[in-house]
Amino acid sequence: ANRLIKEAKEASDRSLQEFVDKLNAEEAKIASRFEALEARKRALAGQWGNPDASPEDWVEVNCGGRVISARRGTLCQLEGTKFGALFSGIYEKKLPRDREGRIFLDLCPDEFQAIVDYLNELSISSPDDLPTLPEEAGCLARLFGLIPNVMNVAETAKLNEWLAEEGVDGHLELIYESDKLSVSEFYEHCRDVPHTVIVVETECGLKIGGYSSSPWKDTIPGRERSKAFLFVFRGKGDSFKAKLTGDPEDAIKVGYGPRFGNDLSIQESGVYVQYGTALSLTSKYETRQLRKFSTGGIKPYSIKEIKVCKVVQSNDSTKADSPVAVSIKPATSFTPQINQALNKKLESLEDALGQVERTETSLEDEYSFVDTLFGSSDCNDIVKLNVSGTVMTTHRSTLRQVKDSVLASQFDDSKWTQQVASVETWTPAEVAGWVRNLKGVPDDAVEIFEKNEVTGVELINLGNDERLYKLGITRPGTVGILSNQIDDLRRASEDSATLIEHSPYCFGKILDYLRTKRLHSLNLIDKVRRPVVDGSQKERFEKVVRYFFPGSQADEILDGGSSSSKKRKRGEE
Repeated sequence: ANRLIKEAKEASDRSLQEFVDKLNAEEAKIASRFEALEARKRALAGQWGNPDASPEDWVEVNCGGRVISARRGTLCQLEGTKFGALFSGIYEKKLPRDREGRIFLDLCPDEFQAIVDYLNELSISSPDDLPTLPEEAGCLARLFGLIPNVMNVAETAKLNEWLAEEGVDGHLELIYESDKLSVSEFYEHCRDVPHTVIVVETECGLKIGGYSSSPWKDTIPGRERSKAFLFVFRGKGDSFKAKLTGDPEDAIKVGYGPRFGNDLSIQESGVYVQYGTALSLTSKYETRQLRKFSTGGIKPYSIKEIKVCKVVQSNDSTKADSPVAVSIKPATSFTPQINQALNKKLESLEDALGQVERTETSLEDEYSFVDTLFGSSDCNDIVKLNVSGTVMTTHRSTLRQVKDSVLASQFDDSKWTQQVASVETWTPAEVAGWVRNLKGVPDDAVEIFEKNEVTGVELINLGNDERLYKLGITRPGTVGILSNQIDDLRRASEDSATLIEHSPYCFGKILDYLRTKRLHSLNLIDKVRRPVVDGSQKERFEKVVRYFFPGSQADEILDGGSSSSKKRKRGEE
């Protein structure tokens, strides 16, 4: 008996040690991936980054001609977003610069300003009074990964908690949004996508939605088995989750549009809550709190905005050499205390694996985003515009987005004369090259500039005869040539802007449209939206659009409700 006890104890000890060894091996693998990740960050920072970047740095951004300033720490508050990554300092050398050395973004300045204003407010807000990203952030909110913005930061965190309770760990990625539901568009974007979250903000301020693990299908109408829950947000800190209480087979209904059991139906006419009660149908979700918001199948809530996100889970890694989960089953064969301790360690390893996979994916997404957005940027392609006295800045390629348009032809290679870059940014080699190309200036004068390593800033301050003599230029004729050419260069550098004699409001709307068209061509946004124009400006806007984009080109920009469009339709009739 003693021998058997001893053998059993030795076998148990071996089994325990084997289990611990497996945990340690998994821990070492995960630690190795964290180390590789940090090495990748260091490599990127070494190649493209600013090693001295600090949260206290003052960052100046020329966004479409408007200079916007903020602390680096303010711009990087939203960790894990492309916006935060852009200004983190790790990609500093990849960012294009304007003539004054400021970061240049060829984006809508109003939308960028709205994001910076939001971040400024966020930096002074308490956790229970967090701001919501304003609608004015427009397509840049999607571009920089700041959505879903139907919910604020606290609401998004609560939703992630509820998802975790269902065993779903990941981040939300927008796949569909609209200010009204179109069932056909919903299925176009969401068909056969598993693990989706639908959020609707109603006109009365209620935020309601649901999660489904099963995909939405536009097949023959019927029931679909799914893990699911509903949720409601209705003001500061006031929210609840309604769990599925019925048969999972009845969790969602497919073929109609998004419907959760008999409890939540999102239709083109609006949002119905507990609509089935009017037909004496049984609720499939917890009803106590939902009952307060029941529409009873009569008058639905009006939709202000609907968003659908897919949950990109941490085990969705596409890397062949990356394990999708910790490959150890929970301990069950030891004492309860030992099982609990081992399984707690196992849970921590699974959390760490999820974290490293999310960080790996995020880092690669960030790099790909920055490379796509700025990979083809050329400082010489930046164009400064004087739009009836308002300064705007853009890329020449942006102005040429609509081929064969009047605007594109004004900036094509046959007509375009490159604007003079700021002389103040010239290096001594560039200054010497400029002097060398001046007609009538001898080589010995060029050598004087090279020997003294004259910079661009020094060059524009040499524009008088006495200073040129002091530099060593002694021939009166050479002094005269240089003095006149430096004066011309200074004026050209200061005044270098292309005049656009049109309404700044109307041209700005056109320019923002072309910017989104460029982003769409880079596959960075899903659609190009037509400009939204104030009623008092619509007639003028249409006239300016039709000047730059004759014929059918203008119809792509105008909303179809323009006066000319209506006249053509009446003529066709």
